[in-house]
Amino acid sequence: MSTETTEPVVLIVRRDGVLVVTLNRPHVRNAVNQALADAVDTALTLLEHDPGLGVGVLTGAGGHFCSGMDVKAFPDEGVPRVADQGLAGLPASAGRSRSSPPSKGRGLRGASNSSWPAT
Repeated sequence: MSTETTEPVVLIVRRDGVLVVTLNRPHVRNAVNQALADAVDTALTLLEHDPGLGVGVLTGAGGHFCSGMDVKAFPDEGVPRVADQGLAGLPASAGRSRSSPPSKGRGLRGASNSSWPAT
């Protein structure tokens, strides 16, 4: 019996320059499979390229943020990666793989730049 639903795996809400991205697989504690990884990547791409958005919030539905990779999907799907990014389309290593400060791409926008390499 499949536990998948017809609900979108990610919910996206725009509000006053903020993009709220909600992982929406509460039946598996928001475990990341390839569909969720692709949807998170789409949301992060929107955040990167929409000048009306300045902040992104990543949260989880059902009282859980994320239990990690969906190990039940792993034999069929492998590690849920998107393009050259890490798990779920997030940076594999923000400090090493990104040379720009958080306000220029995926990462913690609005956070202190003290941990980022000088440019």
